[in-house]
Amino acid sequence: MVQDARDFEVSWPVANTAFTAAAEAALPKDTPPVTHLGIDETRRGKAKFRLVEAPDGGEIWEVVADRRHVGLV
Repeated sequence: MVQDARDFEVSWPVANTAFTAAAEAALPKDTPPVTHLGIDETRRGKAKFRLVEAPDGGEIWEVVADRRHVGLV
């Protein structure tokens, strides 16, 4: 919505007010209760690893970065 405000050269409050009015007109007045709620995890890119010394003297791969996006569905 921020990009839309820029594209149409209006302020953020104007864009937000227009969005809220459109959403209120389209959505039902009473929201039904939630019966199922889930969490959706999506990996963003590849995980990054590094080789480190293991407690037993060997080597193991350690995760350095594993970016994930978590959303409610």
